[in-house]
Amino acid sequence: MKILEISSAFPPSRGGVEMTVSELSSRLAEMGHEVTVITSTRGGDARYSDEFVGKVRVIRLPERLHFLEAPILPQIAFRALFLDFDILHVHGMRPTI
Repeated sequence: MKILEISSAFPPSRGGVEMTVSELSSRLAEMGHEVTVITSTRGGDARYSDEFVGKVRVIRLPERLHFLEAPILPQIAFRALFLDFDILHVHGMRPTI
């Protein structure tokens, strides 16, 4: 299957969401699934990148705006429209007050 993971952050950023998405994506890829993660550039270079981390394709989009600690990245939705996937799994930070 082709699986698209959308996450507000991914390693090298450190945190629970990042580690969960990284571990899940790696294990799914090891099982033979084609896994793509679309995420922010949090924790790394602030420029767009499209790379493989192990067997997982990771597309990083520049983080420019925030609401509290959560990145605002509307371009993630536009990017996802042009990808072919069977399953969409969304993870992220939700700002609370």
